Amino acid sequence: MSRQKLTIIDLNILDGLTTKRLLARLKRIHQCEESKDRSDLDANYKSAAGVIESKDSPEWEAEYNYIKNLLSTRDNISK
Repeated sequence: MSRQKLTIIDLNILDGLTTKRLLARLKRIHQCEESKDRSDLDANYKSAAGVIESKDSPEWEAEYNYIKNLLSTRDNISK
């Protein structure tokens, strides 16, 4: 599967997203590469600014933890 880069969103903007959009963002963030070292990127590849490319980045961890904390405060609705 081809994984796309994920644009970094300001954490304050995440507060205003609906639960459905947060879950979609969580799904997309889970699809990031495990690490740049384990990906098939060229050795001369330069990372783009403002994007999350792998799960080993501090930006990925910060956004993931923030989304998980936000979702834990939202109501759960049973089907």
